[in-house]
Amino acid sequence: MNIQKLLEWIVNVGIQGFGVLPPAEKVAEDHLSNCGNDCEKAINSIISWRTTYAATAELVTGLGGLFTLPVSIPSCLFCLILCFGGKYISGYSLSQRI
Repeated sequence: MNIQKLLEWIVNVGIQGFGVLPPAEKVAEDHLSNCGNDCEKAINSIISWRTTYAATAELVTGLGGLFTLPVSIPSCLFCLILCFGGKYISGYSLSQRI
């Protein structure tokens, strides 16, 4: 797998989800509905949720290094999903490439 294909796969996981990781649209819609369809509150909710998730993942990763790699990789992919969720809430198309 070359670098270009790997990067495309990572972006697609960020948009479409993977395994237990939900698609960005679902994350965005869940946060929007929980925040009364207020875009700013939904984006802040995603950021807060991601910050907590990242702190936990970093703690776990720091404890075991190589043994926790299976946890750290999905956590990085999950970050992409949340970023694309914010993009979706802001009205951008997820199919539009940057």
